[in-house]
Amino acid sequence: FSVVSLHGDMTQRQRENALRLFKEGKVKIVVATDVASRGLDIRGVGVVINYHIPEDPKVYIHRIGRTGRIGNYGKAYSLVTPEDSRALWRIKKLKGRYQSI
Repeated sequence: FSVVSLHGDMTQRQRENALRLFKEGKVKIVVATDVASRGLDIRGVGVVINYHIPEDPKVYIHRIGRTGRIGNYGKAYSLVTPEDSRALWRIKKLKGRYQSI
């Protein structure tokens, strides 16, 4: 697989280059920290995999929303540990019902 990373230790130029490669289809996977959770218009994201559940449920909802932009569909998977139970409960509460996530 062709992969790029996107994180806070990168320069702005490095981040822009990584995003350009993804947008042009030259790489298929972006491994990103929360630096990519806001303010980026990234089309064509089909899957988001969360290895960390943020404490703020709005951050989580915004992050997984990257898959469903402009009427598109996608999937979000989250790796959840017992330590994430409180954050997961907050997400379910924000959603308005206790459903399987």
